[in-house]
Amino acid sequence: MEIAGFKGEIRQQEPMSRHTSYAIGGPADVFAVPVDRDDLAALLREIREKGLKAALELGRKKKNQ
Repeated sequence: MEIAGFKGEIRQQEPMSRHTSYAIGGPADVFAVPVDRDDLAALLREIREKGLKAALELGRKKKNQ
């Protein structure tokens, strides 16, 4: 998946176990990490326009990542 002007990371088949407190969860088809509000807006627009199903995980990146 490519999004015009998206500056963040987009990963395919990203294990969700890397992003949950209990280190559980299978792979996400697409995992996107926007870098700012404009990136988030572009991501949400793309999801809406393509009629994709999405789940949002909100939080901050750990400083050591």
